[in-house]
Amino acid sequence: MGFDAIRDQDTAVRMLRTVLRKKRLAHAYLFEGPESVGKRLAAMTFAKAVNCAEPGNDPCDTCRSCTLIAGGKHPDVMTLEPTGSGRIIHTDAIEELLASACLKPYQARYRVFIIVDAERMHISAANKFLKTLEEPPGNSLFILVSHSPDGLLPTIASRCQRVRFQLLAPHTIEEILIRDRGLSTERARAVSLLAHGQVSTAFELADSEKREFVIALVTDLTQTDPFLVSQAFLGRIEAERDRLKRMLKTEESASESEEDSEELAERLEAQQASVLRKEVLSYLDLLRAWFRDMLVFGETGLSDRLFNADSAEMVRQLAQRYKGSDIQRKIDAIARAEMLLESNVKEGGVFKEMFFSLAP
Repeated sequence: MGFDAIRDQDTAVRMLRTVLRKKRLAHAYLFEGPESVGKRLAAMTFAKAVNCAEPGNDPCDTCRSCTLIAGGKHPDVMTLEPTGSGRIIHTDAIEELLASACLKPYQARYRVFIIVDAERMHISAANKFLKTLEEPPGNSLFILVSHSPDGLLPTIASRCQRVRFQLLAPHTIEEILIRDRGLSTERARAVSLLAHGQVSTAFELADSEKREFVIALVTDLTQTDPFLVSQAFLGRIEAERDRLKRMLKTEESASESEEDSEELAERLEAQQASVLRKEVLSYLDLLRAWFRDMLVFGETGLSDRLFNADSAEMVRQLAQRYKGSDIQRKIDAIARAEMLLESNVKEGGVFKEMFFSLAP
């Protein structure tokens, strides 16, 4: 399949094929773009292509080199990614990678080093890596994969050939959900529209009860005190916060020689806050999708334009309880809640105000 397996990334794939055709390989590339859109797959495909026994713009996927790389067993291709609860790329890991980069390839034309989530390099690791980029070894190729390139040292990013990736089309995610999660066509289509172009979000929605919880919230708003609904939502967020605290407790602090315990604690706290904020915003996004669907159905009476088309009958029933102008104000209330949360206003008051605004 080669690059044909990388969906909805025509510009990026065309650029990489051009590099291969013209044999103008840079020493470092930065594959940047949203999470879960094919960057890592593209990096591995590119690694196969530059070392493939068959000449061309695509790897053959059958020669010994391609087979070893696909199986993660090629001695000249290394993948490095963050480790531990802190999700950090440590200095010792970068030092090991750079030592390997100075060696001649064992079998391949190029030694390829794929650094996943490259923005998570510790600052000392990033500085060591920068020195190598300033004087790159001859037969080594570095591929940095990042969904937050602003987190990289600007001097690292500027020394890389940048390859930009975009969000996936809903029909692509729909096909992946049917193939990998066995979802019905109807549910896969709904989840694909709510995933906003990212496979990881689609898988999370398919594998969790997040959608069902939001549906319960919307239903409860029509028959329960909105204060109780806000309390239920806050309880869900508190449970998520507790889960994250347990998950991010560092069992490896002793091995984190680059940071003292206070610095590590601050890093983990910041990571927890970031992950939790993303989680809360994802719930609000699902909530907004329901009110958006009510607005669309109320205006058009059509179910094929709904995000939650697999629950069209429920959307129809809810839409009858609200006026169009009221629904728009409720969508605005969700946007206001997002703004307040981003401004670090206390969650309890934000959720209470929002759910009172969302009630019929």
